[in-house]
Amino acid sequence: MAAKKTNILNKKTLMLICGVLVISVMILGIKYFALRSHWMSYSDEAQRNIFMFSDRRAEDQAKVVAMGGMYKMNGRELYQNQKEMQSYITTLGTGLKHTIVVVDRNKTILADTVSSEVGKKYNKDTGNEVQATMSDGVTRTFSENGVSQTVIVFKATSGNTIGAIVFSTDTVK
Repeated sequence: MAAKKTNILNKKTLMLICGVLVISVMILGIKYFALRSHWMSYSDEAQRNIFMFSDRRAEDQAKVVAMGGMYKMNGRELYQNQKEMQSYITTLGTGLKHTIVVVDRNKTILADTVSSEVGKKYNKDTGNEVQATMSDGVTRTFSENGVSQTVIVFKATSGNTIGAIVFSTDTVK
């Protein structure tokens, strides 16, 4: 009789644990989709705002792009998620009709409107303007194949320099 009561108790405990696990997984799923939805909403709004200011100076536009790259989702800033960062840069580049390149501190391309360039070294700044900007934070301009480029420092929310953003001043047809 005591063994039967123990079995019933064990089954009830196991069912209770399973129920708690199922509810926990459901809550985590709901939170994940809510965060994902929030990010998509933020991303859409940021892109609309950037497109509204397409007549602003390249430096101002690059700064807005940099701010979007610092947006946190699931505890990570956007630039830390290569796929999402690339999608963000591709969408903005297309909408703004500008080329945008994001490089890390070693001038390795993290995201580019020309996706085939990702992972390569950025070497189109013959005066090493990108490295200089990352070092001192001063915005610079240079010419790349006759197209004017603006380079700004790209920082994390912590204030640490991640790299730089190279933004074409001229629109791309």
